[in-house]
Amino acid sequence: YQWMLNGTDIPGAAAALANYTDPSVTLDEAGNYSVRVGGYCTPAVISNVATVVVNEGATITQQTQVTPSDTVCSGTSITLSIATIGGTNVSYQWMKGPTPVGSNSPSLTISSTQVSDTGVYTCVISSDSCPSFASDPLAVTVNQAPDITKDPNDAVICEGVVHHLTVEATGTNITYQWYKGGIALSGEVSNVYTIASASLSDNGTYHCVVSSVPCADEQSAPATVTVRPKPVATISIGGTSPICSGESSSITFQGTPGAVVTYNIAGVLDNETALIDPTGFAYSATGTLTQSTTYELVSVGYTGAEGCTQALTGSVTVIVNELPEV
Repeated sequence: YQWMLNGTDIPGAAAALANYTDPSVTLDEAGNYSVRVGGYCTPAVISNVATVVVNEGATITQQTQVTPSDTVCSGTSITLSIATIGGTNVSYQWMKGPTPVGSNSPSLTISSTQVSDTGVYTCVISSDSCPSFASDPLAVTVNQAPDITKDPNDAVICEGVVHHLTVEATGTNITYQWYKGGIALSGEVSNVYTIASASLSDNGTYHCVVSSVPCADEQSAPATVTVRPKPVATISIGGTSPICSGESSSITFQGTPGAVVTYNIAGVLDNETALIDPTGFAYSATGTLTQSTTYELVSVGYTGAEGCTQALTGSVTVIVNELPEV
């Protein structure tokens, strides 16, 4: 048997066997094959022609790439791409892990990425008659953009108290930075900012910036912290003492403007209140008294202020004398 390509004997392809094997086909070996069979009898006969088409396999010239980055924020558009040369009827199948995605194209665009798009991507390349093969894997990470779900609250507090400002947020690998008056507070990088012992210097406006690279930062609403001095108050008799039975007097409280004094009228009423005016005084009329009456300080504080109430001691007694009898 003598095998021929396009009517020309193939060197080394003459044998006593009817099979012809080419261990590594090249593009030059495409064409019309036939075999001439000879023996003791003549003439030799030639077989029908078998046409062999040799397809060129595709070759990757650019492995998997992604733009703008392999780590992006949710909502960002990304494009994965490869480049090939050669091949007949080349087709492309993008894969995310074991799952087919996209269409028959050397590029894959995800127009608005979600966290669920995080994964390892490859492209399987196929061409006529040639084995399929995959591009190098490329890992893509989609971070969830930070979203503040709870802003810090305004607060009125007193000197010396512990106060916490809290922000709550969602996102991927989020970080925090607290600011006071627009200036970053060194080391304050958790979702809770603690004022350990409030002083008047802690008065101000605070906010927190939440970050998740490469996403845009999210800034909380501002929270105003007002620190008031610890209120004080004293008690004294503002009117006359002693008085006669059936007469009246008054009690004077002196202390921090805006503070509320709580006091008891011993044996009569408990937890009476008086608001200290802007000049630092509050007055309470005793009404008509028929016996000596004691007024006792209980506490002083600010209405609606955190940690501002403190216990007080001190009392005064309005002496009431009985009227003389004849």
